[in-house]
Amino acid sequence: MSLKKKLASSKNKNILDISVLWISQFGAVGIAFFTQLLLARILKVEDYGSFTSAINIVTILGGAAAFGAGSNWLRAFGVEGWKAHRWVRPTIKINLIIASIVIVGLLVSTYYMSVSDSTKILTIIFISILLSLTFSTAAEAVYQLEEKYQKLSLLKFSVQGLRFLVVLTASFIGANLLFIGIGYAFGAFILIYVYFRIIKRLYKRKVELKGHAPYGNRTINDIPSIKTAFKYLLPYGSTIVFYSIYFQSNIFIIGLMSGEESVALYNVAFTILNVIYLFPTTFYQSYLIPKVHRWGENNEEKMSLLFKQGSKIVLTIGIIIMLAVAGCASFVVPLLFGERYAEASLILMLLSITIPFRLLCNNLGSILVTEKHVVKKAYYQMTGAIVSIVLNVVFINLWGVYGAAFATIITEFIVMLLFIIGVNSYVPAIKNHKWKNTKKFTNLLLVTTLLVVYYFYVLSNNVTAFGFFIPILVIGLFLIYSLVKLIKNDLIISVKKLLL
Repeated sequence: MSLKKKLASSKNKNILDISVLWISQFGAVGIAFFTQLLLARILKVEDYGSFTSAINIVTILGGAAAFGAGSNWLRAFGVEGWKAHRWVRPTIKINLIIASIVIVGLLVSTYYMSVSDSTKILTIIFISILLSLTFSTAAEAVYQLEEKYQKLSLLKFSVQGLRFLVVLTASFIGANLLFIGIGYAFGAFILIYVYFRIIKRLYKRKVELKGHAPYGNRTINDIPSIKTAFKYLLPYGSTIVFYSIYFQSNIFIIGLMSGEESVALYNVAFTILNVIYLFPTTFYQSYLIPKVHRWGENNEEKMSLLFKQGSKIVLTIGIIIMLAVAGCASFVVPLLFGERYAEASLILMLLSITIPFRLLCNNLGSILVTEKHVVKKAYYQMTGAIVSIVLNVVFINLWGVYGAAFATIITEFIVMLLFIIGVNSYVPAIKNHKWKNTKKFTNLLLVTTLLVVYYFYVLSNNVTAFGFFIPILVIGLFLIYSLVKLIKNDLIISVKKLLL
């Protein structure tokens, strides 16, 4: 096969891989969203809040127990090739040790938590979900190392698919909260079995490591100790833990300070945001980050392109989505979740301000995942976690569930600023390349944010005069036009260079 045909084949495969990931993710997002819709409609508001609180805490702890295993394997195998197999066994041991400690701590603390009995019972039932999350990223990393994106997509889809089947069954037979909790736990046990079978293939060296020759008769010595492996995992594990804290801990804090009903309202808005975030998250974590580990070693052009054009694209998309979400929130939330959750539309409106911040953080964060910079990323996210906890405690005490939204906005903005400073200060490939039109993008983001705040003020004060909505519509359309004009010239070319 000629070089030209090989390059064409490679480009076609990349397009297919991305398409499969996004199509499957679209299905998973749809099912996850309908699952939340069904839960919100078949359960009482308080029960939905209890369910959300319980699954939230095990999700955070499951991420802590995973301790960056999947990210670490992607980094190690991307740099060392088959030699990185030495990290597999000690990593699994560390996951088991942390999971055991976390489970014991959870069982003890659940007894003393000032939450409802329903939340406590569900938290204990969901320990199986905690275990499944402990090994999920490691199993997904195996498919990423093999670049088997179709199987990776199916694996990710199965998580939401199993949960949807449980809730759908419950809605037909009129089952209660306990039935749904046990169903979720059973689905988690199925996933644990699947994850162990996938990880076992890597452990037995029966994987097709992309970009490297078969394992053959190699002998790998220098197996690291648990202590050495823990130090190696620490930067990536820390980023996962701190990210989970500043992204999700507010739900748990709301439950402790304001009760399950407030949790239910906040989670409706949080669920809609998660639907939006799953697409870019899947693209970066499942497709782009394994490549970034390689680019960080020998491809300055790609890293520069990811910063300059990638940041422009995601910021533009983020601002447009922010406007769309804020504009539709007041009638979409009651339509989908029912009038009981109408107040959640105001919370969603506030949280929509964070969308550009989060998408830009996804892009900048992918640049900081390489071994040279991940420690700095961990410090930035640790700052975000501390700020989030402090602001949530203070603001929820002052303004209830809306305080959590304000805390999230400030936290996301601070983390974004830290990522921008970090990338510009410490990544050599970025230092020599300036981002054009910075002031224009900054001004557009500021104006858009103020517009959403104004719209929130109008609706929260029950202002219905048509004249108040005219400037919102006019300015919103002008912002979208300005953004598209800024990036339209090099958008398609940049995307092709970056992805292909």
